[in-house]
Amino acid sequence: MRLGKQRNMIVIIVCLVICASVLWGLQVQNRSRPLQYEMQTSVSLTAWIYSRPVGALLTEFQSRHPGINIEVRVFRSEEQLHEELLAAISAHMPPHMAEISSSSGIAGLAATGELAAFDDQLSKDEKGAIDPGFTGTFEVGGQLWAMPYGAVVPLLYYNENLLGFSGISSGVKSLTWDEMVKMGLKMTRDVDDDGVTDIWGLVADQDSPWYLRSAVDSGGSGSADAAGHAFRLWHDLVYSYRLMPPLKHHMALSDFIDGTAGMLLAPSDSRTMLEQYIGGTFGFGVLPFPQIQGSSPTPAQVSGFVMLKSNPDTEHIVRQIVSYLLEPDIQKRLLNETAKIPVLRGTVAGLLKQKAGLSGREQAILGISEGNLIVDDYTALSQSRRDSLTAIQEELESTEEICFSCLSQAYMSGSVH
Repeated sequence: MRLGKQRNMIVIIVCLVICASVLWGLQVQNRSRPLQYEMQTSVSLTAWIYSRPVGALLTEFQSRHPGINIEVRVFRSEEQLHEELLAAISAHMPPHMAEISSSSGIAGLAATGELAAFDDQLSKDEKGAIDPGFTGTFEVGGQLWAMPYGAVVPLLYYNENLLGFSGISSGVKSLTWDEMVKMGLKMTRDVDDDGVTDIWGLVADQDSPWYLRSAVDSGGSGSADAAGHAFRLWHDLVYSYRLMPPLKHHMALSDFIDGTAGMLLAPSDSRTMLEQYIGGTFGFGVLPFPQIQGSSPTPAQVSGFVMLKSNPDTEHIVRQIVSYLLEPDIQKRLLNETAKIPVLRGTVAGLLKQKAGLSGREQAILGISEGNLIVDDYTALSQSRRDSLTAIQEELESTEEICFSCLSQAYMSGSVH
């Protein structure tokens, strides 16, 4: 009996020795791994975006770097993301990186002191590879606070099936504002003669304040008179010509998709969604934003990423992700996969030269963006003017009797609320 107990004790001791040896071996093996390996198998970061297709590119980066986990949160709009980002910064719970549009301006975020600048580890060649018009919109105090990766321009989408009513040639490449009005008047139809418009000539999505500002800039001179003229033209769309419904911008995309609007003002990155939902129901084309006077630069908004301060390892990974979005191969795929216009120098011209794999709409968008683009600057005065445009646009569409000179003077001083 005693002998059996001794044997059992020996077996237990041997098992303990074996387990201890295995654990010691694993510890030695782990200690022999380089720090870089440990970091790459444990890095997890959060990214906030408002451009849903960009999430696929972040997932692709993650698949190529298995040790990096990117938790992506998608917001319904740039405005919602910007608002929640400021709140998260105030609560000391921001993401590691977040998408931002030039339409919001960078100064407010930079002033929080919670952004990490991109300049520190960016060579002149890397920065020079991007058109300075795109990087300039994210610079404050000589530092680059967000890295651009793509851009959008406003477009005039038109229903090819309804084009026959307008008398405009199907081969048209651009329209003046007056030509757009004439086209819209012929497309506007009361199909059943009940006194209610069934097909609107023109609708504009929720970026309408941007289009109104583009109309002001297209009018030239930048004076109060030019602003007043542009405001009158917008007001006429609703009350004189009655070709655009007032204050229905949230319905614009669905109206165009349903075939109850002949033309649509919307950003270039709306194209993929329109293609998805319209399918083969009807054909549609794209034209540049209509010019009021002469030939003005095409307005553009830039999308980029800000990097929030964290630890050096995580900031290094964020820089890697942003650099990945700027790789030539990714930039060539950007328009097709995200509907964003590439910002890397020479990419647009190169795509237009090759034309391989480009749809007619993509070629048209690249042709528009290859021209003279202008990105809004957001100084204190221009920011206040931008904020005032929403109130101006609502007043123009909700009130038939308007003092245009009063609105234009208020706009120039940035005092409309």
